[in-house]
Amino acid sequence: MRFPTPSFAFRAVFRPSEDRSIEAQAVRQVLAGLVATLADLSVFRGCLALGLHPMVCAVASFVVGTTVNFYLTRHYTIGEPEKQNRSVGLQYVAYMGTGIVSLAIVQAMLGGFHLVMGFDPFHVKIASVPVVFVWTVLSSRFLVFTKRKPAPAPPEACGGEDTSEEREHARDH
Repeated sequence: MRFPTPSFAFRAVFRPSEDRSIEAQAVRQVLAGLVATLADLSVFRGCLALGLHPMVCAVASFVVGTTVNFYLTRHYTIGEPEKQNRSVGLQYVAYMGTGIVSLAIVQAMLGGFHLVMGFDPFHVKIASVPVVFVWTVLSSRFLVFTKRKPAPAPPEACGGEDTSEEREHARDH
């Protein structure tokens, strides 16, 4: 793990194409998550102010927050969309699919803590943020935004002619 210096932080935040390390991606994921969470909580709070049921508010805020987070994660946090394994449409479907787990977590917490125990729904929504964040980071990195494996180098690029003996050796191993 790299010691966070001011130059590392600057590159990680403002020049994402220069630093693709896991540490830099973590910094960018936190920032993207904060922006998405603010959008999510704003919509949730707005829906509550309109008098909508908290479970409906959670669905509306989920769609907005997840869409914002998808865009920021794809282009800012992970970056290099041209090297990613799936098209943007398939990634969005996969991201929303993993996001359903996040929504289920929020709905379960609202059901238990708000409907059963009487806690304020906005406080319950805020309490769900750390759990949803961890799930989102893990699912984004390992399930949605996977990188294509580089193609194997042709034998000529490895330093010379490929002999039949080398081909047999490569086939056996």
